[in-house]
Amino acid sequence: MKCTELVFQDHATIRRGLDILESIVAKLEQGERIEIADAITVLKFIRIFGLDYHQSIEQHVLFPALPESRIEDLVFEHDEHRSLINAIDEALSTKRGLEFVRRSRGFIALLRNHLNREDVILRNFPEDWLSVEQDEAVVSEFAKRPMPPEQYRSLSRLEWKYGTRPHAKTEIPGQELARARGSVMG
Repeated sequence: MKCTELVFQDHATIRRGLDILESIVAKLEQGERIEIADAITVLKFIRIFGLDYHQSIEQHVLFPALPESRIEDLVFEHDEHRSLINAIDEALSTKRGLEFVRRSRGFIALLRNHLNREDVILRNFPEDWLSVEQDEAVVSEFAKRPMPPEQYRSLSRLEWKYGTRPHAKTEIPGQELARARGSVMG
């Protein structure tokens, strides 16, 4: 299925953002200073890419096509993610470092667990759970809503700065930028 591969690629990209946020949080826990602009940038990436873009496609296109009822929990968790990221933003803007760390740790754990559960659910479906037409419709929705390339550049810059490494199954940069521009590469 082409659409599940796109979902897995998005999950890998979201995990990269979580790795950066986790590195920023670890610096604070070690008593180091951070650049608030970096925290704002990674949170913006996670919000725009992970919550607004990716979860929207899941909820409006992919989940309705799923043959199982397990999606209610996943949609509920999407709402939790939005609430938590709002709390993180507030803690950051009001310079409450301990609250930022605590909320970020909870958010990272919740979202990682959520992504892992979605991966398992999608991998356990039979190969033909979607028709070719349904699969192409989901892929088309991904292509209709491209991410701005600057979002990916910000992510790469922060990965270098904070020493996080992309996960083994992430897209190669050309694919990432092609997706950002709206052309899905196979």
